[in-house]
Amino acid sequence: SVAGGMVHCNATARLLPGDDVGGATEWCLVLAGWDGELLPVAVVPLPGGPGSPPRAGSVVRPGLDVPLAPGRAYLGGTRALHFDPRSGRLWALLPGGEIEAWELLSTRPLGHWPSPRWPAASSAASVVALCAHAAGGELFALARGGASGPRLLRARLPPGLDDGFVTEVADSDRGGSDVSFRGLASNATAPTEG
Repeated sequence: SVAGGMVHCNATARLLPGDDVGGATEWCLVLAGWDGELLPVAVVPLPGGPGSPPRAGSVVRPGLDVPLAPGRAYLGGTRALHFDPRSGRLWALLPGGEIEAWELLSTRPLGHWPSPRWPAASSAASVVALCAHAAGGELFALARGGASGPRLLRARLPPGLDDGFVTEVADSDRGGSDVSFRGLASNATAPTEG
């Protein structure tokens, strides 16, 4: 699974070590993808702006790995990923149907939730794409269909994850201080839990 979106480069400072993005570039492409073990994140400058591709030969090198909740099984990887560039949130649908989310641009894990309540005729196993609409408090998914073809599914976001996206997750769900973004620049630190 891979997800990405265009953001202002100044919002990506915590995602890269040092000054890798460059000060003159206004727009960057943020990419996150499951590599079989981790969720690495890379930032690629878009010197021509959001309507232009990266320069030919641009190196795409992950700057950090998104922390996966400790003690969770990721043997099947991720079924789907979604990155919302407006909020900087990364969503992952896991093989068992659970959802995990992070505020990627501020390098903060948001939590882990059980499978959404999809319509009765569908299951998390059939979901192949995911999209969160936080302002509307909804999670959309594209599921493989039978003879009728793909189906668009809709479920409510977990409580507290709508427009304000403020939620309290028990430290045991966050992994307490054991959860941190690997590869952070030395001048950036993961937020401390209060």
